[in-house]
Amino acid sequence: FFYISLLGFLLLHVDYWDSWGPYGECSRTCGGGVTVRTRRCITHREDGGHNCVGPDKSYRSCNIQDCPEGSRDFREEQCSQFDGTDFHGKRYKWLPYYGAENPCELNCMPRGENFFYRHRRAVIDGTPCHPGRTDICVDGVCRLYSVYISSKETDSCFLSFGGFLSWQTGEWNACSVTCGGGSQVRSVQCVSNDVSGPRVVEDAVCATYADAPPSLQTCNMQKCAEYHVTGWSCSVTCGSGQQTREVTCMGSDGTRLDETSCSALLRPAAVQRCEMAPCPQQISWHVGDWGLCSKSCGSGSRERQVICSDQERNLYPVDQCNTQPKPLTVERCNTQPCYSPQVVPSIQDPRGHDNTQIGFQPYTNTVYDPHSSAPALHCSQSYYGCCSDGHTSARGPQGLGCPSAPAPSPVPTSCIQTSYGCCEDGVTAAQGPNKEGCAEYVNPRSICSLPRAAGSCSSWVSRYHFDVISSKCVHFWYGGCHGNSNNFMTLAECKRACPRPAPIIYEEVGVN
Repeated sequence: FFYISLLGFLLLHVDYWDSWGPYGECSRTCGGGVTVRTRRCITHREDGGHNCVGPDKSYRSCNIQDCPEGSRDFREEQCSQFDGTDFHGKRYKWLPYYGAENPCELNCMPRGENFFYRHRRAVIDGTPCHPGRTDICVDGVCRLYSVYISSKETDSCFLSFGGFLSWQTGEWNACSVTCGGGSQVRSVQCVSNDVSGPRVVEDAVCATYADAPPSLQTCNMQKCAEYHVTGWSCSVTCGSGQQTREVTCMGSDGTRLDETSCSALLRPAAVQRCEMAPCPQQISWHVGDWGLCSKSCGSGSRERQVICSDQERNLYPVDQCNTQPKPLTVERCNTQPCYSPQVVPSIQDPRGHDNTQIGFQPYTNTVYDPHSSAPALHCSQSYYGCCSDGHTSARGPQGLGCPSAPAPSPVPTSCIQTSYGCCEDGVTAAQGPNKEGCAEYVNPRSICSLPRAAGSCSSWVSRYHFDVISSKCVHFWYGGCHGNSNNFMTLAECKRACPRPAPIIYEEVGVN
């Protein structure tokens, strides 16, 4: 009783197959068709699934005799069913098309056209997958089949699709190299599937019906890339410097590749510091820049600093530089004659002294060429001084080379013919409006009545002049040349020369 109860429990809770049904009608009348039978899984699951193991359909061949001579191709016969039907407003005669990816779809192309169309998702079972081969389409899938001989003498030889053959492949393994062309392999097996499940059989069984897929292939065919570097080159021959080298992405065959081909590699450094042997100590004269000239004409002087130091500007006693002539510290400048008296005193020039010594350069004993084309900072620092315009450098004495002054020639026969007329003496030509540049031979008090004159140069300095309207000493900017005598360096000097006039007191006089 216990065993009967257990059996009943298992029948209620374990899925199992019902018996096979009969084979259906053959799909073809000749040339090898397919017939199918089915079975049902008995299950108590309510989600639509089941736990039965094995296929629910069994196929076998039927009507395997050859079709009569002159019969149409079976796939062509299926395409011809659509001949004369309306297709986008036209009617065609349809022919089979074998170039589609899935050979078990019914793809047909119209005669005389250059396109194909899928009329059905699957051809009729038993249709050959490819012309001239033994594989056939079953339920929309191209299958190989194996030959079985029945044990019953009354059964004829038949082809069973309950067990079909197929090549099964594994995953490709890793490539043997990362670049330059390698190889990789995978497993390829001939598998027979029947009602008892899949099993591996000899490769020769599957090879009878279809070539085996490749088990070996090439991989990583791209060129190998690596960085090639040239030798280092240092920017100095002694001391600390910077060295560089060329870094190039190259292929294994020596061809130059784009930088992206080496993106996975660590790029070698192309620039780094270099330390050469210590430089020998070089002690020599070093000179600073020339200061401004003390005069704009009439032969002034200018100064510069000269020190004995090494290339790092460390100072040394002058006797360590005495093997070389010491450069000049003072020289003449603006030696051209003045066209008017220089009545404005010069001011101290701070540019001739450099406490930082940064501007000092090694002295080279070269001859100065006054005719050099190198421009000076200002005409007052040039060898021959300024032209009459106050900013152009003269190319020779007496204003030679000036734009408004031709080659030295006598002054006009009369100052009346000049641009600004005559000075008070009636002989000297004025250098600007308001009798600028004239030597005023007047008493000191008349100097204070002269108008303010900025001059024609542009080396601006701070000065004071006496303003007769306000009777005060007033600040103004002086250009550095020409001008007149109403020009004082300090406010105190202006007040001493031009004291404010005493007020005039009018006394009331009685009338008798």
